[in-house]
Parts: sequence; structure tokens; C-alpha cells
Amino acid sequence: MWKVLGLSLLFVVAHGGLLDVDREKLMNPRLLVNAARIYRLDKALEQVKEDLKEAAKFHPEDCLTEVENRVEDLEEGHCPYTEFQCGYPFRQCIYDLKVCDGVKDCINGRDEDEDTCSMQALAVGNAFDLHVTWTACENFPDQILYVRVKEFTNFKIIGSRARVSVDISKTPEARKHSEFNGYYNFGTSELTLYTKYEKLKNYKFICDFVNTERGKADCYIETLSGVECGFATLTDHH
Repeated sequence: MWKVLGLSLLFVVAHGGLLDVDREKLMNPRLLVNAARIYRLDKALEQVKEDLKEAAKFHPEDCLTEVENRVEDLEEGHCPYTEFQCGYPFRQCIYDLKVCDGVKDCINGRDEDEDTCSMQALAVGNAFDLHVTWTACENFPDQILYVRVKEFTNFKIIGSRARVSVDISKTPEARKHSEFNGYYNFGTSELTLYTKYEKLKNYKFICDFVNTERGKADCYIETLSGVECGFATLTDHH
């Protein structure tokens, strides 16, 4: 132990330009202990600096969303897939059909608040890049497609759903495009799209918006009967 402390002290002293200090003073136990502490603190500070550099790479909203998702997952009585989580401080679940219908069913009113019922990310004219990967069903290559929203309107009878229509093409400049139609579920934050395009008419794209304000979604592709065939990522087009 003393050997380690001695080496630590010599390291600190060497960096301080004090190699001409009396050897007897250097071997003072209290001085050795303090030198070791300084050395450990210096290493810890270096680690903190590295951690801060890594943290700076992440967007604050992404971190906040991740924390909120983890908190909700840890809450007792987490809601089933078809139900809406009213959230802290009430462990309450309601049917997703009751979300954004004009009536506050959650005790805290979360099912009718602006964040829940607003879908600026899917406003008409918004554009996205769709990164598609097929893992089964078809032998299509990985590709990036251009998506533009051309309709987003609430259903009059079912307020928890909105009609969505998009055009999908290979590039923004392409004249040829495929029309996809479907709906957005405010209760589950999911967008489901279908198409009459011959090659894809037997499939549906389901996108889960993890952060609606920034227009990001994780999607998966499956047959109309529910067989999973691939996945995709939807991001804002820049």
C-alpha cells in the first residue's frame, strides 16, 4: 500500500516541478495520503470531463423522453397496449378511444391536453425520410424514401383518430409516387398506413412516434394478417 502511495506522490510531485524537495519530507505518511487523494481526484475529474463530452452528444429532449418512458414503464399497473396511460401522479388507464374526444377522462386531464392531442409533426406539407429494411417476406433492398404529408384531419365521430394521407417517392424531385392512407391513434401515438400500390398492397406500415414534437418514429412493416416483415425509421427531412 505504501509503495502505491509513494508512487502516487512522486507522480504528483513530478508534475508540480518539486523534485528537489527533501526525501524525508516526501515520505511523511500524511503527505503521502493526501497526495494519493489528489491523484484519485484528478483521475475522477478526467472521467467526469469524458462523461460530459459524451452527454453533450445527446439532445436534451431525447434524454427527457427516455426518462419519462422509463418512469411510466416502472409505474405499477402499467396500461395494456390498447389503453392510455394517464401518468403521474395517477396510476390510471383509460381506453384509447376516449383520448382527445373532448371529455377529460383522466383525473389529471392528460387525455385532452395540448401535448397529447396536437400532431404538429404530421401537419400537411411536412416531409420525412423513411429508412426501410426488409427482414422477411420480400427481397427488397434497404432504401431511403421521401414521405410528404398531404392530409391530416380528425374523424368527426371518433376524436381519438385522425385520417392521414401521404405520398411516398424515391426522391423529393420524383414525379412518380405512391399514395398511402391510414390513421393516427392519439391514444397510442401510432400511425398506421396502407397502400393500393401493387407490390405493397398486402402490407401495412405502423409507426410509433416516440417524440411527436421532433417528428421521429420507429416503424415496423407487417402483412395484413400480422406477420412481421421488416422495420423502418421515420425522421424529419432536411
